[in-house]
Amino acid sequence: MVDYVDKRFCVVLPFRAVRHLPHLKLSPAGVVPQRDRRPRPIMDFSYSGVNDTALPLAPTAAMQFG
Repeated sequence: MVDYVDKRFCVVLPFRAVRHLPHLKLSPAGVVPQRDRRPRPIMDFSYSGVNDTALPLAPTAAMQFG
């Protein structure tokens, strides 16, 4: 996560700095171990209805499986 912060992909804030925000939704962060690579951080946006409020801005072809 420090690497993500250093590259400015995300910001880590203390809860007291954001708890007053209306409609604040939190989701747990996790880490997926990767063989022969560094662990990959993941965010679960299906938690607590966060996914329902996310805006679908990415192109459909951005995520491909298979």
